[in-house]
Amino acid sequence: MKLLKASLGIVLFQSMISIGLEGALPPVYESIRELQALIDSPELVPALEGVAPITEIQRRDNRFIVVTPNKTIEVTVVYQPVDHPGPAKFYLDFHHETTEASESSPFAHPDVE
Repeated sequence: MKLLKASLGIVLFQSMISIGLEGALPPVYESIRELQALIDSPELVPALEGVAPITEIQRRDNRFIVVTPNKTIEVTVVYQPVDHPGPAKFYLDFHHETTEASESSPFAHPDVE
């Protein structure tokens, strides 16, 4: 996990240098910032209600689906208005109404929207 965080941080830092701190980030770097915020969020582990490993993180539109063997949660990326150029402002909305990860869950099957 530390390697993933370090890699994401380096990529983000390099992108900010290459395009300037005032410019808007390309979508790939915005998505990295959002994923990094999800991973770093103090709400993630309590929302998963356990210590089971994360087996999958899916991105669908403006939300993440986080899957463990025992629990699946949805986290919405809520974008805030900005009045100047630069990276998007957002916060994460954890849906604490979690669902059990099972074959009947729509989140258990990547091909089901």
